[in-house]
Amino acid sequence: MLLCFQLKIKAQNESAVDDLIEQIVSTTLTESDEGEFIDMNQLRFELEQLSRNPILVNSKKMEIFARLGILSMEQLSALKKHISEFGKLNELEELQVIPGFDASTIRILKPFISFEAFVKTADVPTKALLGESKKDLLIHYQRLLETPKGFSDPQPAYVGDLARMMIRWNMTFYKKWRMGINLEKDAGETFGWSPKKRKIGFDHVSGYIQYRGDGILKNAIIGDFNAGFGQGLTFWKGLAFGKSANSVPIRKVAPGIRPHTGIDESLYLRGIGFTINKNRIIGTGFISYRKLDANPLIDTLENPQVFTSIQNAGTHRTSSEIYHSKLLSEFLTGGNFTYNPGKFKVGFTIIFQQLGGKLQPRNSLYRVHHFSGNQNWVSGTHFDYSLNNMHFFSEVSLSKNQKWAYLAGATITPDPKFSFTIYNRWFQSQFQPIYSLAFGESSVNRNENGIYFGWEFIPIRKHKLTAYFDLFSFPWLKSNLDAPGSGSEILLQYLFKPSKNWETILRYRNKQTEINAAGEKNDILAQNYHQFRIQFQFKPLDGWVFRSRFETVWLMRSETNTGHLFYMDVIYQPIEKPYSASLRYALFNTYDFATRIYAYERDVYYTYSVKPYFGKGRKVYLNLKWRLKRIFTFVFRIENTVFPFLESIGSGNDLIEVNHRTQIKVQVRIRW
Repeated sequence: MLLCFQLKIKAQNESAVDDLIEQIVSTTLTESDEGEFIDMNQLRFELEQLSRNPILVNSKKMEIFARLGILSMEQLSALKKHISEFGKLNELEELQVIPGFDASTIRILKPFISFEAFVKTADVPTKALLGESKKDLLIHYQRLLETPKGFSDPQPAYVGDLARMMIRWNMTFYKKWRMGINLEKDAGETFGWSPKKRKIGFDHVSGYIQYRGDGILKNAIIGDFNAGFGQGLTFWKGLAFGKSANSVPIRKVAPGIRPHTGIDESLYLRGIGFTINKNRIIGTGFISYRKLDANPLIDTLENPQVFTSIQNAGTHRTSSEIYHSKLLSEFLTGGNFTYNPGKFKVGFTIIFQQLGGKLQPRNSLYRVHHFSGNQNWVSGTHFDYSLNNMHFFSEVSLSKNQKWAYLAGATITPDPKFSFTIYNRWFQSQFQPIYSLAFGESSVNRNENGIYFGWEFIPIRKHKLTAYFDLFSFPWLKSNLDAPGSGSEILLQYLFKPSKNWETILRYRNKQTEINAAGEKNDILAQNYHQFRIQFQFKPLDGWVFRSRFETVWLMRSETNTGHLFYMDVIYQPIEKPYSASLRYALFNTYDFATRIYAYERDVYYTYSVKPYFGKGRKVYLNLKWRLKRIFTFVFRIENTVFPFLESIGSGNDLIEVNHRTQIKVQVRIRW
């Protein structure tokens, strides 16, 4: 009976993590103008850690839910105010009386929070602490069943085989220590020992050791880590969110330093970092040294000293990619000091960067203000203030070339049923950030001015309206725009949830921008993008979920092109059974890649899937998961995409000379 109960809790926690990730990704417009995605494996890792080590509701650590986008700062403030006025919470049901904590929010929080009394580590015997250590080992294998041209030519362009392999190992012990190792090889990369080529086994090796203390030293990490301060304008290297249907809580909650637990090969720092806390002053510092993939100005040089750009793809499959691997060294150091007496906090950040060669962007007029050289620094000040139901935030940054960027915003909740955010940013064209991810239209915080307004309204119970309007301009040229430009974006969403078993979502999004006309370099073309989505979700029985979505886009330039997507999901995850499954059948028809439609796909552990559907075809995928005892979990996925009107798919080295593409993934996970 105890074993069944433990399996039930574990199944509930895994299901909660999967559901929450899907909800966050589905409401977030994760695709950028370049179609790139932010690594979400960090989010999965943190949610899994929370499910295994729930946060005490009455502690300051509840701020982690605001940082992960699960709670808004307004909900967090309401929780703190309730505890201050009425004392500590003892039961889950008590959350219902706090403004902003509706039944849906409480259901989301339930697997990740605890009401048990806090016990300091020093009060627990060492033997018991060591016995409570938690280990997690994940082995991953995937490959295409078809063979692309880059693997099949007599002299193949890709030096490795079709397999992608990954091993992840994490351990938490003594309740204060955590360590992890990530090993990965992409398809096309070699696996072997070659110290002369700077390769030892897997192509990518990442790891960390972390200490979390109760005294002055709050956090210390050796190895690979992420860092972010303020609102992300001065420095942010790691997970961040942009515009989304969750339109009001855009204010960031800085993570300080956190272990890098994702598999992204560029979105991290490597070295040592620490955080200390004394008398309401929080100080964080770090030192990082890495070798970056880069494009040299002249490829023929053996030891190039001038580089045109830094590569972030992380793949080393061809002779060219291998040559460009780890060519440019980067030294980063800096930190942040924040004073937080209660209702307000103010902080200062400074970051210094030294490159092992000169970065010199290629001669293009739009790049004239980009950073050039081998040494840069950026500093900034951030400020937050809360007064009743109003929250104000701002940040000002200065780069080495004496150019500025600033942002300021406010979130106000005049009524529990209505809240709104207004946000303004001004990023000079000449501003040269090192790593920044502040809220904005572009992926880099420069050459942009804008004002954003988002609101959320619950007119009556079970009905929710959200919207935002963003007006932006670009004072200087962009990569696809040979003149200063402007644009706007609007999103409207209606959510109807009559019960926990039924949900309907209607969403409309419109984006108006300007781009260069094809073939006419000096001609500027207006671009008008419309997107409409309708989604239904129904849970007829415990463990069963049926979901369907229809989405269509119109892209209006000199002519109008369209794209359409329809899919049906069936998810079966019984709480008291050791197995689960999910199935999707999708039909899509888009004019070209510009009218592609993104959709989240359920996948295996630590494989973040937001896939673009484009062309004319159909796709089917099946995920199977089976838990053996309490320790082992086996996962299998197969996906098949067919383009019936084509004879081949892909291009270049990725050309497949059939009209279908099939991929399998297999995982074994051991947790003890």
